[in-house]
Amino acid sequence: MRAMESAGELAVTPETGKPYDYTVKILNRRDIGYNPDDLDQRKKTALLLLKDQCPNGSVIGETVVNTGTYGIGTPARAYFVQVKCNAST
Repeated sequence: MRAMESAGELAVTPETGKPYDYTVKILNRRDIGYNPDDLDQRKKTALLLLKDQCPNGSVIGETVVNTGTYGIGTPARAYFVQVKCNAST
């Protein structure tokens, strides 16, 4: 996962003045055993990235931005997953 961060495929941004505490940017570049277009995998990825800063976090929403098309014809997307810390379940 750290390799994906250094490649710019994952990024964590703290937020202020919003109903969530962090935004996790996830690009939809696939890897063996990982499909970022799957909502459950995006949620798990976001919470795993924030496990130290936000151990009781919850995904409360996301924004999807279509950024074009990859050379093989699949849509290129950026997912911005919104995480709230200490969210009640």
